Amino acid sequence: MLARAILRERGENEIRNLGVIDHTALEYAELDPKVQESNRRKCRVAKHSSLVRTAGECDSGERGGATVISAAIIVVIISLILGLMALGKAVSTKHAVQDAADAAALAGAYELALSGSTKACSKARDVSMFNKVELESCEVEGMFLTLTATEQLEFGFPWLHWGFQVKAQARAGPSR
Repeated sequence: MLARAILRERGENEIRNLGVIDHTALEYAELDPKVQESNRRKCRVAKHSSLVRTAGECDSGERGGATVISAAIIVVIISLILGLMALGKAVSTKHAVQDAADAAALAGAYELALSGSTKACSKARDVSMFNKVELESCEVEGMFLTLTATEQLEFGFPWLHWGFQVKAQARAGPSR
């Protein structure tokens, strides 16, 4: 009872300093709004001054969970951005290889119409090399030239690489 009376007048810290430990009084201090407001005021002052508080006196109940969640969200966002960049590069490379295959097929078909089948694939190979793609196959079927062009696409970091081949097929010949 003495501890409760002192508690009302002086607060929880005074009881601890006197060495009087009454668990009922300490529980009461946690529930008493005046004591809670007094402790909050002291903690606000301590945060903005050079006063050193003991651990737990100004504990706001936060344990750093938001930091871990924020770090995880940042990792997920960066992974998504890198994945979207890789997908964009793959789509862009696919279009570039298809354009190069179309150009090579048209050049080969033009050469086929002018000088026959002997130089058609050679001309298609020259055009594909100019466009920095590899000509995988070239076939002449009558007046039509069909070819497949490839390019190796690689992603990664200095310590981790992965990649795949991008293929495109094209066919060119007379319209009639």
